[in-house]
Amino acid sequence: MSSSCRINSKKESYWRKQVSKWRASGLSQAEFSRQAGVSIKSFGYWKRRLERDSLADRRPSPAIVAVPIPQPTEPEIPHKPIIVHAWHGVRMEIPDNFRPEALEKIFLVLGRLT
Repeated sequence: MSSSCRINSKKESYWRKQVSKWRASGLSQAEFSRQAGVSIKSFGYWKRRLERDSLADRRPSPAIVAVPIPQPTEPEIPHKPIIVHAWHGVRMEIPDNFRPEALEKIFLVLGRLT
């Protein structure tokens, strides 16, 4: 522990006792400071500092909360078949989830018919 930490700790301890005595005394800050032989400015400073630190100690730490983020969905596209009008009035409806290899075979067959 560094010497500055010990000094600050000793000062804080001293002023905690002074503020505690003042609260129990029923005196104004000015009258208490005069009777105790301490600076009213120093007393006021330490009283505010100790109150601020006390509030900070009582303040709950922020919680980390998981927030689900909805995944974007693909817009629903209506399934429309592919319609092929071939030679000689041949019409084919091919579903949109067809295998390209199958369509190639169909065109090979149709090509032989011409």
